[in-house]
Amino acid sequence: MPAPSAVLGIARDSPLRPGRSLAAWACASVALLAVFFPLAQLAMSALSNSAESIEWIAIWFNGTLAAQTGQTVVVCALAALVTIAASAPQAAAVSLYRFEGAFLVELAALAPMLLAPYAAAGAWAGLDLGRWSHGAVPMAVQIGFSCAPWSYMALRVAISRLPPSLGEAAAASGMGPGTRILRVWTPLLAAPLVGAALFAAARAFGDYGTAERNGTRTFGVAFHDMWNGAQSAHVAAVVALAAVGPALVVAWLASTRARRHPPRQFAGVAGGAQLVRTKPSRAMLLGVVTWSALCFALAVAAPEWQYVVWAIDGRWMGWGKSLAAMGSALATSGAVAIALALAGCAFSICLRPGTKGSLPERLPWLLAANLFVPPMALALAWLSATADGSWLGELMGSARDGKLPLLLAQSAKLAPFALLPVLDRISRENESLRDALRAAGIARLEVWRHVLVMSAPAIALGAAMVFMEAIKELEIAITLQHFGYQSPAIKIHSLARFHSERAIANWVLISQLLMLPALAVVSVWLSRLDKARRLS
Repeated sequence: MPAPSAVLGIARDSPLRPGRSLAAWACASVALLAVFFPLAQLAMSALSNSAESIEWIAIWFNGTLAAQTGQTVVVCALAALVTIAASAPQAAAVSLYRFEGAFLVELAALAPMLLAPYAAAGAWAGLDLGRWSHGAVPMAVQIGFSCAPWSYMALRVAISRLPPSLGEAAAASGMGPGTRILRVWTPLLAAPLVGAALFAAARAFGDYGTAERNGTRTFGVAFHDMWNGAQSAHVAAVVALAAVGPALVVAWLASTRARRHPPRQFAGVAGGAQLVRTKPSRAMLLGVVTWSALCFALAVAAPEWQYVVWAIDGRWMGWGKSLAAMGSALATSGAVAIALALAGCAFSICLRPGTKGSLPERLPWLLAANLFVPPMALALAWLSATADGSWLGELMGSARDGKLPLLLAQSAKLAPFALLPVLDRISRENESLRDALRAAGIARLEVWRHVLVMSAPAIALGAAMVFMEAIKELEIAITLQHFGYQSPAIKIHSLARFHSERAIANWVLISQLLMLPALAVVSVWLSRLDKARRLS
């Protein structure tokens, strides 16, 4: 058995094999297909009848565009502010301080995952608080609260990677806890904070269900109305493409920053150090707990109480209907989660870790662009791709009229939730580990098993997030649903048009029941993060 130093030396000097490069390019090609195939379809549809598109867009420009743009900007800005405000204090407190009740604060921060913003909009409308329960501001608050858990998770991961020596030096210089958070930690957390704000703004920009229930004329509603008013996919495609260019730029810049940081084990002694949690002051603890309770009450407790009251007063729809919808939702959401989990396994094995990664490892980060593309635009792309007479429609045959288009569109939209955690883990892996295992004589299958074991937490986290988002997904579901397809999200949307809130309550509670196991996976992953003090 060679010495460890010799094995590492051999590993560093080992040349890159062509097979591994081809596998990495294959993964990158799949990711690029998920990003650019819908965009190519939108571009082809937009160019196929440019005269009609220009005429309709000219009418839009001279009509309601200015008002819709202004309202969209306001909603996006408020949603971003609410997302940060409802997540950053809790993430900082749980990550940097040790206190009883931290687990409850974390659960309160994650709980909004269980309530889709369009469902929260219905509950707040039922509370009848006037302009505070219906309109642009409530819409922004509802979307902001729904995005806050993702911001909380991103900040928890980012804080776990901060070098503890900076905080210790700031404390030694006389800075108090609040001053350290503002002057030391906040600048270092600028990237996840900006990312969370952009994510919330993108959700508000492309949202249709929440805007419709609040009577807010944002871009998502305008896009839907243009599509239906023009009765033309060409016009809708031109409008949808306007949101794509900035999304690609943001995703590419994010990939540059994500791959700039070295793996933690290469960061020296400070990289292996752990943040030492201190006990917060009584005033700080009281402030964090009070703020957490207030956010939980507004985001979850109040609308949940309203739905529970409606469910008790309403009439149960029967086990037959409920089980059929639950089975359909489980099958669809589970299939999307499993498919993307398998993709995560393939990415873990095939992509090169650490600084060995190059263009094939960077390209999959463009999947983040799908977070910023309006869901209805993705649905329109798949409708165009599988239309009568299209090559893909003919290739799919009878499957075109089943679940397959819905599964493909949802997989493209939700791929970032599943694969970005895996890509992040790969970028921070010790670049010599796999080659060292091979140089030590370990078989290829055993090396793959070891890699998958290391990647399992990130893959499980991604699958859990995808499952919850697929259960709540509305815009793609109502656009690509095939005959007989049922899901809680579609039931909620359909019944909302008749203001059947008591019937909606049953479906809201059913969807939450389906998402509870996935939320438990997320909670376990965060507790594992606390033990390891790093992203696994």
